[in-house]
Amino acid sequence: MTTWVAKHRKRGDSWSELARKTGVSMLALQRWSSRPANRAVMLRRVEVTEAAPAERTVTLVSPTGIRIEGVTIAEVIVILRGLA
Repeated sequence: MTTWVAKHRKRGDSWSELARKTGVSMLALQRWSSRPANRAVMLRRVEVTEAAPAERTVTLVSPTGIRIEGVTIAEVIVILRGLA
């Protein structure tokens, strides 16, 4: 990317034009281009895992105004069966 940017800057393309063409902000392009080429960039290995689906919760409000928040549907069933 920095090679491409340098080539287009030498041709006279503006930073805003390059930002529009690449979808990268002008500031990021300028920062990347100002780094010395021989400067090492540290990268870290990451592992991407699939997130567990979030458990859906609900709020249970009784006719008398008792409010129970953050319970799952399974817990609501147990609560209602206990009240029956």
